[in-house]
Amino acid sequence: MERCAVLRLADSWIWDFWFADDGRSFHVFFLKASRSLSDPELRHFNAAIGHATSEDLIGWTVAAECDPRWYELLGPGRDEAWRDPWVLPDPGGDG
Repeated sequence: MERCAVLRLADSWIWDFWFADDGRSFHVFFLKASRSLSDPELRHFNAAIGHATSEDLIGWTVAAECDPRWYELLGPGRDEAWRDPWVLPDPGGDG
């Protein structure tokens, strides 16, 4: 896990984000894509969902990449649906 003073990823662009407060910490989910793409506009077709947590909304700890098995698919051969992420408690886990 990488600790950041401000949420910035050196190797990825980040955009579009959603916050959740679980009562103990804040979570931010965001779209991200590699800065190594030759054209910044290509990021929209190479996006992944990122996740970070904070206790104060200032210092962020970036979590491992979200598991793409949980992405909602729009249909065969179509882009993933990146709107309105859901965060659900895991009764068998720590979340």
